[in-house]
Amino acid sequence: MPLFGQNIEKMKEKRDINGLVRALSDAKLRSEAIKALVELKSKEGLIKALNSDNAEVRVEVAEALKDIGDPYALEVLNEFLTNTLEFYGSKHVLKFNEIKQLIEVITIIQGRAPENLLNILFQDDPLRVKALKKVKKKLDLETFERPLIIFIAECDNWLVNWYATLALFELGYRDEEFLHAFIKASEEYLEYLAQYNYPTLDLVIHEETLRTLSYFKGNKIAVDTAVKAYKGELLRIPGITGKSRYAIYALIALGDPSTKEFLEHLVSDGRVPRIALELYGKATYDEIKAQLESIWKK
Repeated sequence: MPLFGQNIEKMKEKRDINGLVRALSDAKLRSEAIKALVELKSKEGLIKALNSDNAEVRVEVAEALKDIGDPYALEVLNEFLTNTLEFYGSKHVLKFNEIKQLIEVITIIQGRAPENLLNILFQDDPLRVKALKKVKKKLDLETFERPLIIFIAECDNWLVNWYATLALFELGYRDEEFLHAFIKASEEYLEYLAQYNYPTLDLVIHEETLRTLSYFKGNKIAVDTAVKAYKGELLRIPGITGKSRYAIYALIALGDPSTKEFLEHLVSDGRVPRIALELYGKATYDEIKAQLESIWKK
């Protein structure tokens, strides 16, 4: 065994956390030291590592954390989100790899990795995309509500900010002011992207916004926005003039009495399958999407 491997093993046996953190500065020792900190479940050591002045150390530690299933990793990830705010100030300047790393952590919180968005952001790294698609961890709102809200307020990268807000709603946050700001941001981003050729990202923003609206049952803003999206008055996708089926999924999931007659009219005209009335207010957005699209494909 190489000498550095033996040294790391000795530090691990002695639980020499400070020694393992110091070893992170040596590129030859780094991976073994990170592995040791993870195996020791040292929250203290991992948080110190995430505060490293070395961007490569921060990225590699966060990469290791995202695959941990133990409860203690939740606390470390919580610290990671909070500590990252400092990197936007005078302490550090985030590299692009770290922006991508933030999105990975947020994806873990969200519990779902939208493939189209990730393929754009990670187009230079298909192996990471493949690995990230397998992430299916759902964390709790109580742990991440405050750090995500702070992160959203401080983050100046529009896509990361939007994605963090999406994660917050996925976790169960239901603040109407945040919802209004989220809809406005989505509308602005779609208008901005209309100047460029990013149809896949346009579609992701459009659908994810409507899926988010479906969580807000009984909310007039959510209902009205979904109706306007269907009519093409809001959340327009550049180059697409047809009615939004995603808005229909959201309206069915919301199940608001004010739109029942509207949906019945669409069903009677043959524009929406009759099963939509059976699912009205009784199924989730994704359940509705699966059922209706299986019918439309026939």
